[in-house]
Amino acid sequence: MEFHTTRWTLVLGAADSQLPGADSALAELVGAYWRPLYQHARFRGLPHHDAQDAVQSFIAGLITQKAIRRADRTRGRFRTFLLSAFGNFLLNEHRKTKTLKRGGANVVLAFDDTVLAEVDARLQTGGDAVASFDREWAQALISQVEKRLAADRQDADSKREFDLLRQFLSQEGADANRQAVADALGVSRETLKVKVHRLRTEFRRLLREEVAATVEDPHEIEEELQHLRKALAS
Repeated sequence: MEFHTTRWTLVLGAADSQLPGADSALAELVGAYWRPLYQHARFRGLPHHDAQDAVQSFIAGLITQKAIRRADRTRGRFRTFLLSAFGNFLLNEHRKTKTLKRGGANVVLAFDDTVLAEVDARLQTGGDAVASFDREWAQALISQVEKRLAADRQDADSKREFDLLRQFLSQEGADANRQAVADALGVSRETLKVKVHRLRTEFRRLLREEVAATVEDPHEIEEELQHLRKALAS
């Protein structure tokens, strides 16, 4: 895969110069990956609404106060930078920004109640705050890819097929349902196998693209993928 300038490399470039599009690239990245930050804040002991305020304030500061200029280019993964910067924010800066509430500084995050409930439910499982961040980060990546897959399917038949096939995106997923899905689609099991294979291939390609957008060097892509697979398995 050719490694074009991605959202994160564009953002890192803005640390040294005023590159056009860097702010929108950063907003897109943090908007997609607020869930790991929220979960990290909750694992660090912040109550529900305080965790939302912390994430909102932190992201507003990144975008509007150019805090991204403090990014260390030798730590090229966006995941690594974001966790480190947010950890420092929780320790040192949240008291100073309590007046910057949700929706402040023209930065609006979609704190979906269903997603918040899912994240909060994971608190009951315990575990390490950093490990939980990486696990949620991996889940957020997968969610982004599934959104892209769904967005590429505009007509009703394609949407219905994707809704039926998405359960097979994991290698372990839903083998017991294969015949029922084949029947619902009006195809043979062999045809269903081909459709599942194509969807998984497309999923892996888009996942690599999403990961590539969060690292600075193309050589980091495979290493980051391996790390996130381990995070999901933990």
